Amino acid sequence: DERRRRPPPPPELAGLLTVQSPAQWYPLARERPRRVIAHFGPTNSGKTHSALQALKEARSGLYCSPLRMLACEVADRLNKEGLPCNLLTGQERKDVPDADHTSCTVEMANTSKRVDVAILDEIQLMGDHSRGYAFTFALLGIPADELHVCGDEAALHLVEKICEEAGDTLEVRRYERLSPLRVRRKALGDLANVKQGDAVIAFSRKDLFAIKRYIEAHSRERCCVVYGGLPPATRTQQAEMFNARSNGFDVLVASDAVGMGLNLNIRRIIFATMEKFDGMSFGPLAAPQVKQIAGRAGRFGTEYDTTGEATTLEPEDMEELEWALESPTIMLEQAGLWVPFELLSMHVAADPAGGLARAVENFSSCATIPKHYSMRESSSMLDVIKLLSPLELDVANLYLFSLAPVNLDSHAAASTLFAFAAAHKLGRRVSVRSVHAPPLEMPETIEQLKALELTHELYDLYIWLAQRQPDEFPEHEQALEKRQLCANAIEAGLLKLSRPFTGRLKARQQAVRAKIARARKELRGHRHAEEERLSAESATSAGDADDEAERRQADFHALAFRRKNNRSQRRR
Repeated sequence: DERRRRPPPPPELAGLLTVQSPAQWYPLARERPRRVIAHFGPTNSGKTHSALQALKEARSGLYCSPLRMLACEVADRLNKEGLPCNLLTGQERKDVPDADHTSCTVEMANTSKRVDVAILDEIQLMGDHSRGYAFTFALLGIPADELHVCGDEAALHLVEKICEEAGDTLEVRRYERLSPLRVRRKALGDLANVKQGDAVIAFSRKDLFAIKRYIEAHSRERCCVVYGGLPPATRTQQAEMFNARSNGFDVLVASDAVGMGLNLNIRRIIFATMEKFDGMSFGPLAAPQVKQIAGRAGRFGTEYDTTGEATTLEPEDMEELEWALESPTIMLEQAGLWVPFELLSMHVAADPAGGLARAVENFSSCATIPKHYSMRESSSMLDVIKLLSPLELDVANLYLFSLAPVNLDSHAAASTLFAFAAAHKLGRRVSVRSVHAPPLEMPETIEQLKALELTHELYDLYIWLAQRQPDEFPEHEQALEKRQLCANAIEAGLLKLSRPFTGRLKARQQAVRAKIARARKELRGHRHAEEERLSAESATSAGDADDEAERRQADFHALAFRRKNNRSQRRR
C-alpha cells in the first residue's frame, strides 16, 4: 500500500530505470559467443553427472551450486579424484594449490575471470522470486567458452530467450530418469510401519520431532533428521549417518531440504502431509516441489537404485500425490533480475535525498525491463536499509549490509546486525564476542535447539562479513571455531532430542479433511470431464504435435486454477 501511494520517479530518472538488455552488463562474457549446453531432465537422470565430466576434462572450470553443502560436496569429490579444486561460498573459502577449478555457490560466481567450462546447476531456480536473479546473473555473466546449465525443462524457453539476447549458441540435451519411480498406492497408515530406507517428509520442526519420537517409540527404527534450519555441516552429518546402514539409523525424517544437494540412500519417500505453511496460511505443495522430493527415492548408484517409491501417510492424500507426479511441465515465463551496484550508485547520485532506499524501491517496482524478466523481491533489503538508516552509513557499506544473510524476524538477529554496523561506523574492529550466545552445549528442549540454530546463523553472519571486510571483522578463525562448537551441540541434540507425539499433525489434517470431502468429489468430477474431453479431442484431431502440447498445457492450467479455487473454498 505504501508503494502504491508513493509518487512515480521523476522523468530525469526514466532513462536510468530503463533496462533494454541486461546481457550488456557483462562485457567480458560478450567478447565472443559462448557455447551453451542445456541438460534437462528429472531428478536422478544423470544430467549433472554428464556436465561434470566436461568440467573434469577442461583446463579450467567453474561449478555454480544452488546450495553451500552441494558446492562443498563437488569440491571434495574433485579433490579426491586428483583434480585440484577451490571452494568459494558466502562463508567458506578454501584455496587449493595449483587449482584451476572452483566450486562455488551461484551468488559467488566470478564474472571477471574467463574459464574453459562452467556449470550452472538447478537452472530452473532462475524463476524464484528471491534468488532467481543470482542464476540469471550467472547465466548472463560467466565468461566461459562452454557453459553447461542443468535442471528442469521448465527453464527451456527462458534459456532460449536469454541465449538469443546474449548472442550465444544453444544445444539442448534431454535425459530420462535412470531408475523408475512409482507411486505405492497403499498409504503407510501408521508411522510404526516405516522400514529401513524410508524418508518421512514434513514441513515444520515440531512435526519432524513429533514424527521422530513416534517412530522410535513404536518401532525398532531410529531416525536421522534433516531440515533447512540445521547448519549445512550438520545436515551432511545426518545424511551420512542415514546412508551408513551400520549404525541403526535407518529412517530419515526430513523437510523439503532433501529436495536437492544431498546424496541419500532412500528406498521410499513418504509424505506425512501434502500441505505446507507459506508464512501466512497452509497451501498445497507445488507439483515441481513434489516431483523434486519424490525423485530422491531410488537414486542411481545407491542400494535402492532398481526402483524408487513414493507414497503418503494418509490415504486421503494419495490422489494429491498422483496428481502432482503426473502433471505436465509448466514453462517458466520470467527470470529473476537485479541491477549491478553501479546503477544503484548512479541513482543515488541523481537523487541523493532518496538515498539507497529510494534507488532499491525504484529499480524493484518502477524499472522498465524486457517482459521475460522480473525484478527481485527487495523487501528484505529495504528492511535492513531502514534498520540501519540512523547510522548514516555510506552507500557501499549500507548496500553490503543489506545483502547480508540475516533474518530480521528475529530480534536477536536484527540487534546483532545493528551492533555490527554501529561498531563498523565508529571505525572499531568488530569482535565475534558481539554475538550473545547461549551455552554451546547439548540442548535439552526444542526451544534450546532453536536458540542454537539462531546462534549458528549469527556466527555465519560474522563469517560472511569477515570474508568481505577482513580488517573490520578480524576474528574469522575464532568465529569458525565458535560456529563448529555450536554445530557440535546441535548434532548432539539431534541424537537425543525428541518430544512426545501428540497427534497434532494428524488432528490438523483430519479437521481440514472433514471440510473438504465434498470439494474432492467435485474436483474428481471436473477431472473426469476434462479427461473425457481431451480424449475425444485426441481421437478426432490430427493437429500439429506442438499445438497439441500447448493445448494440453492450457487445459492443465485451467484444471490447476479450478483446483486452487476449490482449495480456497474448502479452507473458508
